[in-house]
Amino acid sequence: MPQPPYTPCLVRFSDKFAHSINWSSHLFLLTLLFINSWSFGTSLCQAAEPPSGPQHNWELVDQFGEPHSLRDYSGEVLVLVYGDRKATKSCRKLGEALHVEFHPEAQSLPKAEGHKAAVKPVAGISSNTRSPEVRVIPVACTGHVPAPVQKLVSMQFRKGSPHVPVWLDFDQQMRPLYGLESGEPHVLVFDGAGELRVQTIGSYDDRQLADLFRKIEAMRTEIIAR
Repeated sequence: MPQPPYTPCLVRFSDKFAHSINWSSHLFLLTLLFINSWSFGTSLCQAAEPPSGPQHNWELVDQFGEPHSLRDYSGEVLVLVYGDRKATKSCRKLGEALHVEFHPEAQSLPKAEGHKAAVKPVAGISSNTRSPEVRVIPVACTGHVPAPVQKLVSMQFRKGSPHVPVWLDFDQQMRPLYGLESGEPHVLVFDGAGELRVQTIGSYDDRQLADLFRKIEAMRTEIIAR
């Protein structure tokens, strides 16, 4: 089966829409699409070979103005969950399932605190050994946004998500690296060394989701063994 292209973007607006003067409606829509406390989707998926060409050296800021890059997550497993507007619901479910699997205490915490839940220990390791973190991050591709407007967009994201960081791709860094398939949830998983190890598009059934959990857990074990 031919494989579609990929990109870690939650949405990409047309040029005409992105330059519309109705920015308040634009921003309100962005908030509704991408912010839902600490969760993000689910049922199958087509896997692709991770690209070997591009170096994943991008840097994005979140709605609080904090920069993020792969360098910041060395020694941890980083999971990016993204899709376009039609994939919003499935992305939310998949992100929530991923976060709760590795942070089970999140289920019993208030939504504002769920993203702070402790990561579960890696099975079979000493209690003195630190278990690597699994970060599940939503990324929003907004298309090119002029610098003066970026502050307004960030403000709307802060209102919608005052606790959970959302990475904002204002300069379209991510799209040329990974692509975007409309209506489908996308997942990128980077290991502790910053290598892209898993890249999928489409919903997961229970078996496929369990397989994704196993792959991520194996990456945590590799980090400990280094």
